[in-house]
Amino acid sequence: MNDCPPTDSTDRVPSSERSLSGFALFLLLFLFGLTLLFIVHHDFFSPDEADVANLTRTAANFSDFNQKYLGGGPLGKLIFYGFLRTFDLGLPGNQSVACLITFLTCLYCLYLARCFGNFRGFALLIPGFVFATSSPAIAFGSWGFYIYAEMILFSAIFLHLLLSLEETPCLDFRRGFVVFSLMAFMVVMVIHCALPAVVLLGVYFLQRVRLRVWGAEQREGGENFLKVVGAELKAPLLIGIPILALGLGLILFFSSPELGAPRRSLYPLYYPLSDLPKSLEGAASFIATRTIWLFRSVFGIYRAEFIQSLRMEDYKPTFNFGIAFLSLSFVIGTVRSLFLTKSHRFPLALYTILVVAATLTLSLIGKYPYGIVRYLLFLLVPILFLSSLGVRDLLDWAGRLAGLLTGVDRNKKVWRTGITLSFIVVVVPLFYWQGRIAYATAKKAIEYNRDWASELEAIQADQSSGMVWDYYSSNLLNYALPDYTRTDSFKFPRDFMVKNPNPGVTIEEWRDYLNRHETILCLMFNPLDRYPDFYEEVTKRFRVTPLPGVRWWYLSRWDRIDPFENRLPSPNDFTAWDKVGDVKIDSESAEQRLILGPGANLYQYVRWTIEPGTEVIGSVTLRADPPTRVGVSVERHGETPPEGSARKWIQIGPDPTRVEVAYQFTEEHKMIRLRLWAPEDAAATFYASEASLRQVQ
Repeated sequence: MNDCPPTDSTDRVPSSERSLSGFALFLLLFLFGLTLLFIVHHDFFSPDEADVANLTRTAANFSDFNQKYLGGGPLGKLIFYGFLRTFDLGLPGNQSVACLITFLTCLYCLYLARCFGNFRGFALLIPGFVFATSSPAIAFGSWGFYIYAEMILFSAIFLHLLLSLEETPCLDFRRGFVVFSLMAFMVVMVIHCALPAVVLLGVYFLQRVRLRVWGAEQREGGENFLKVVGAELKAPLLIGIPILALGLGLILFFSSPELGAPRRSLYPLYYPLSDLPKSLEGAASFIATRTIWLFRSVFGIYRAEFIQSLRMEDYKPTFNFGIAFLSLSFVIGTVRSLFLTKSHRFPLALYTILVVAATLTLSLIGKYPYGIVRYLLFLLVPILFLSSLGVRDLLDWAGRLAGLLTGVDRNKKVWRTGITLSFIVVVVPLFYWQGRIAYATAKKAIEYNRDWASELEAIQADQSSGMVWDYYSSNLLNYALPDYTRTDSFKFPRDFMVKNPNPGVTIEEWRDYLNRHETILCLMFNPLDRYPDFYEEVTKRFRVTPLPGVRWWYLSRWDRIDPFENRLPSPNDFTAWDKVGDVKIDSESAEQRLILGPGANLYQYVRWTIEPGTEVIGSVTLRADPPTRVGVSVERHGETPPEGSARKWIQIGPDPTRVEVAYQFTEEHKMIRLRLWAPEDAAATFYASEASLRQVQ
C-alpha cells in the first residue's frame, strides 16, 4: 500500500517553526508518557483485571482459560495467555505493556495526521493534544489486559487502511491478500473488529463506483453503471464475505456474553432492553440520548481521579467545555469532510458515520451496545482524527477572519509570525493542562498506594469470625492476597451487584449467615446500603464501623449490638447532631454549651428497626446557669407511618440533672431520634452530655 502522499513545496514549514514545533511535540509526548508511567506506578486494578489474572494463574491449560475468559478473540487470548504464563509480569507489568501499546499508537496517529491530514508544524500538536488528553485513550489504553489497547491500535490501522486504499486504483491479488490477512488478523485478535472491517470494504466499494461513474476516473462517454458495480464489487466481496463469516463464527463460538445476554447494568444501551417506550418516539429518544452519552464518553478529558478506571456504567459524565468544544469540532470536521469529495477526508467521514450507524442499528435490534465509547474503541482514532480536523478548520477560519480584518496578506512573513505567536499563546495553557494531568496522576498514585497498603494490612490483621464480600472484591483479594482465606464467608454474586431480578441470593440465606456471627468484616465494591433490604438486616443486628480504605473499595467492621446499649453514635459531640432553627454550639470548653433560639432544636437519629411494641428510652445529662427550660423527646424519623412521641419539659439549674423520657412505639420504624428543644417563646442556653437512646429492658 502507498506511503504518505508527496508534499507540495508550498506546504513546507519554515525551519524555525519546524524546530520549535518539534520541541513542543517532544514535550507533549514526554508528558503523555509520564502520565501513563504514573498510572502503572499505582497499584489499582479493576475487578475484571484481577479476575483474568486469577484465571491465568489457576487455569490448568489454555483450553481451560479459553472456556472461562470470554473477552477478545481466540488468537488474542492465546497470545495473552502465553505471554502471562511465560513472563509472569503480574498486573503492573501487563499494564506497562498496555501503556506501551497506547504510546506507540499515539506516535502512529501523529504519523497518519502528518501524512494524510496535512498536519505540519504547530498544527501537528492539534491531534497530539486531542489524543494525549483523551480520557478513553488513557483510561482504556492502560487497562492491564490488552484488549482495549489493541482495539485503539486497530482503530488506527483501520484508518491507515482506509486512507491507503483511497489511493489504490484497484485491489489486485497481492494487495487484496495483504488487506485480507491484516483484517483477518485483527478480527481473530478482537472479535469486535469484524464490523469496521466490513464497513471499510463497503466504503472502498462505494468510493470506487463513485470515482468511475461520476468522479475523476470517469472515461469519455461514461461507463455503464451496472458494469462498473459488477467490476468493483468483486474484490470487496472476495475479502468481505470471508471476513464476515469469520466474525460471525467467532461471535457464535467465542464471543463475550455481553453481546448476546448483557448484564442488567448494560440494558440502557440496548433499545429493546431499555426502559424507553417501544414506539417511534421511544426509538427517537434512544437515538438522541445515547448519541449524547457517546459524545460525552468519547470526548471526556482525562482527570486523575479516574486513575485508570472509567466506571463502565457511568454513561453521563459532566458535559463540560472540553467535551462541548471537541464534540463541536467533530461535527464541523465531519460535515466539512463530506463536502470535500476529492480529499482523503471524504471516505474518512463516510466510514465513521457508517460504523456508528451500524452499531446504532444493531443496538436498536438488541444485538450490540450503543452509547458508551468502551464498545466503540475500534473507531476511536478516526473520531479523534475528525475532531482534530474540525479544530484545524476552526483555527483556519479564525485566521482568514483575522486576515480580512487586518488586511495582512496570508503569505507574508509578518502573517506567519503572527500566527506562530498566536498558536504559542494557545498551546502554553494546553501544556500546563497536560502537566497538571501528569502531576495529579502521580499524586493520586502515591495516595492510592499508601491507602491500599493500609487496607490490605487491616484485612489481614482483622480477627472477625465472618467475612462478607462480593464478586468484585473477592477477585481483588484472591489476586492481592492469594493465601488469604476465611473458613466461613458470604459472597454476593455478580447478579446481585448489578441488581438483576434474580440476584442469586435470598434474604433468608442472608439472615441465617448474620445470625451465626458476632463480628464480621465486610469488603464491597459498592456500599451495601445501596441494597436497603439487605442492609437493614445488618443494622438490626450490628454496629457498622467504616474502616480506612481506598476509592471504590468499602471496608467496614460489623460488631453485634447489645440490644440494650446506647445506640447514639455521638453522645457527647453535639456538633454532629442535625440542627433546626437558630442553634449555636460552644465547644471550646470541656463541656459543650448549647445556645438555642426560641423554638430551635437539634437531634440525632439512628438506623434502628423498631418492631411494634418496642419501648425506647432517651436520656441526657443537662445543667444551666442561669436556670432555663428545656424539652427532651423521643420520636420516629423518616417516612415511616406517623405516630406520637414522648416529650418532657423540665426546668434545669446549675446542678447536673439526668433527664429521661420513654416511649412505646405502636408502628414499625426504620429510624428513630432523640431531640433537644427550646421553648417556642424563649431561648435556652445550657450544657449537655452523655446523651443516650436505648431499648428498655
